Amino acid sequence: MGGAVRTPLSLWGLLGGHGLLEEILDYAAVRAMARLPWTRRTWNEAAYTLVQNEATLDQLPPALKANAIVVNHGLFTHVDVTRKILDRRCLFVCSLESRKGPTLALHALAMCSSDLRLVVVGGGPARRRMERLARKLGLADRVEFIGPLPHAQALSMIANAAVALFTGLREEGGIALAEAIGCGTPVVVLAHGGAAVLASAAIDAERVVLVQPGSVLETARQMAEAMTRFARTDVVDYGDMLDHSMAVSVMQRIVSELSCPLILHCESNQARDQSDRAPAT
Repeated sequence: MGGAVRTPLSLWGLLGGHGLLEEILDYAAVRAMARLPWTRRTWNEAAYTLVQNEATLDQLPPALKANAIVVNHGLFTHVDVTRKILDRRCLFVCSLESRKGPTLALHALAMCSSDLRLVVVGGGPARRRMERLARKLGLADRVEFIGPLPHAQALSMIANAAVALFTGLREEGGIALAEAIGCGTPVVVLAHGGAAVLASAAIDAERVVLVQPGSVLETARQMAEAMTRFARTDVVDYGDMLDHSMAVSVMQRIVSELSCPLILHCESNQARDQSDRAPAT
């Protein structure tokens, strides 16, 4: 279950007019869906309640919240790729939408040393806004917009980047983030929503920097410091840094507990069938 992550108020200025409208409409839609009778019925009939992040957990009714478990779907992500060639550039990979906070990435780059470059992988309606802001901040020659790539090619770039930046303002999960951690790539992450859950599951905390949402200036400054540090560090193949154990154990327990009644039901039916087929004496 997800849908309750909201953009931090201190960062609403990054949304723009269109993004702000999307934020309000999304909030209204989620609230309306939560009030529907069949939504409530599903909640009441659920044997288990799994939520993507703490923000969603906090919005649940008390009775449902008491037994809910935070398990982000990104924790089941596995990648089979090795870090080989260190690209000294920073990588920003996502769909370019206001909820992903793409302009925050540019504000962070503006506070890095002038030799640091940012590669933007992905497409979307926010690209033009990013290009305008890059020119305004004097970053036009330090940002490379590649556009959408096939998954395998994007994953290769993630695996070999000096650092990957994740600025999701309204992020429920974050598969690209899970893949970056799985590749062993250092990541700088806005500590909000599902991204915070995934980044907190990294085995090596030294390769992950979680930046708490503050003002645009302060948030960008902290991200810039982490980006610069990682870009100056030599590559090391750490392998998969994502801790899958909690998510796997939760699912194993659920499958086990749900299987027991099913097995008993099947055995009961089998015994009844055998009894029905037994010859009369």
